[in-house]
Amino acid sequence: MSYSNSSIKPVVVIPVHLPNPAAAEIVSLRQCGKVLSRWDIVILAPMFLDLTAYYKLIPNARELRVKPGWMESIKAYNQLMMSPVVFSALKEYSHMLLHEPDAIVLRDELDYWCNQPFDYVGAPWFEGFKDAKGDAPVVGVGNSGFSLHRLEMSRYI
Repeated sequence: MSYSNSSIKPVVVIPVHLPNPAAAEIVSLRQCGKVLSRWDIVILAPMFLDLTAYYKLIPNARELRVKPGWMESIKAYNQLMMSPVVFSALKEYSHMLLHEPDAIVLRDELDYWCNQPFDYVGAPWFEGFKDAKGDAPVVGVGNSGFSLHRLEMSRYI
């Protein structure tokens, strides 16, 4: 399948902070490498982290290294994902599919979703969060574990 819009060029970004993925993450990463193999895949990791285990799962992946402090806590990682650090490093791409290792991709619909008029596609937050009722209203978005970002919009953060 070719891009339906020549300006569409997505990248799959997998953030990691440990030298070895857990058993469930291995399944997720293998699946990502298989299903999304036609796209560029980038492993986002702290400098000096040994990525050997990840390259065994996704041999064609590239890496994007950041200062270790960016990934030393959830708060630091969240700040990284709202900073220009990652987005400026990916300026050749139109979209970023953020695929954390605990997510699973079932089929490749990346071309379709990149051609939609959305700047962000991700999991919603419902009123009541973990105790939300079935009819709870959406109060925002923010769980970016498996989310699609239009990068040209992200440059304005």
